[in-house]
Amino acid sequence: QVRYTWLDALAIIGRLNADSAVALNDSPRGRLDALQETWGEDAQTPGRLASFDIPSQWLILIVCWGIALWLLMIFVPAVLRKYKWDPASKRLHLPGGATLVPSDIAEFDKRKWEKFLVFLRIGEGHESLGGKELKLDLYRHNPLESWILEMERIAFPEQASESAGQDDDTQEAGAPKAAEASA
Repeated sequence: QVRYTWLDALAIIGRLNADSAVALNDSPRGRLDALQETWGEDAQTPGRLASFDIPSQWLILIVCWGIALWLLMIFVPAVLRKYKWDPASKRLHLPGGATLVPSDIAEFDKRKWEKFLVFLRIGEGHESLGGKELKLDLYRHNPLESWILEMERIAFPEQASESAGQDDDTQEAGAPKAAEASA
């Protein structure tokens, strides 16, 4: 029974071969003495492996690598997409190389503001983005929200003051502001 248990344990970890079976038959007493010398009398011997222990470790590895790959697919594009702000000229530099000033923007569409998205409709006069609508993710690019709000205050001061009043009402109702939630 002891030999069967030993060979079964070797089979579970994938180390069962002809040499291990021969080594077991050579000198059981010598093998026991060697193991007692290695582990000592005070050492805790490891528990017996179940047949599902090793496959479950492989399953955990596959699941963790899947999650890591998914996170990598989220982080890499966000890191590569860089926005820059020039406070002196109030100019937003976009990842593609284009720049925007408040006068270039025809509309600040905040229909998905609670999801940290803003859509900018660019005026026809812009050299490269004229007539297009840009979707900006404020959640993944933290300082972008304050830059967009500053551009809105400059381009449409009356609209910015109305939306600021709505934000205050929403804050009192218990919903967090986008800046506080993303921080």
